[in-house]
Amino acid sequence: KLEGVYEKKTRDVRLAWETGRVPDYGPWYYCVYRKGPDDRDFKFMLATKSDEPLYNDFNTRPGETAQYYVTVQYDDGRRSKPSNIVTITAVKE
Repeated sequence: KLEGVYEKKTRDVRLAWETGRVPDYGPWYYCVYRKGPDDRDFKFMLATKSDEPLYNDFNTRPGETAQYYVTVQYDDGRRSKPSNIVTITAVKE
């Protein structure tokens, strides 16, 4: 499950997620995807280690809305289904 908030003080989107038990098919990591206000499709943002289910995004400016989802990807290229999509609106000052 993916969750996120906009931190007005630091001006970043903070994402955190939890997964159920991930099958032991070998080494894996998380992939974070983002769809910003000017994007037609989601874009890959970052891969994080399997023990780091967190991401801070400094790309969303006050007043903008972005959407995010996360997948699990294995080193051999297999990928999980996307997580839930989280929509975050950056608060204007």
